[in-house]
Amino acid sequence: MKKTFFFILFLVIAVPVAWILFNKYEGQDPTAQIRLPSRYLKQSYEISMTATDEGSGLRHVTVTLAQKDNEKVLLDKGYRAPSILTLFSDKRLQDTFTIPVDARKYGMSDGDAVIRITVTDYSWHK
Repeated sequence: MKKTFFFILFLVIAVPVAWILFNKYEGQDPTAQIRLPSRYLKQSYEISMTATDEGSGLRHVTVTLAQKDNEKVLLDKGYRAPSILTLFSDKRLQDTFTIPVDARKYGMSDGDAVIRITVTDYSWHK
């Protein structure tokens, strides 16, 4: 009787802890797919982007445009942390954006420019 009680107690504690660790320590990095109308910086255009995380869900997406010492944030979006009580239902796994870019408005000129995309997730594995 005592062994059965401790075995059930062990399962009641171990299974949820193992489930949380398995889901929170997932090792798959979030991804970003970007579609540009051109490889060159034009006066104005739109960037199409999709951010995806198949594991713990999206945490934050940032897109910046940088040229020399001039850096402008084009997109800065955060997502709520998924609740442990809702298990799988409130994770944001994918989001699609259309980002307007007006290079002249941001003080950008002809020449090299860098589009920096940062996508983070809620994984405990870094």
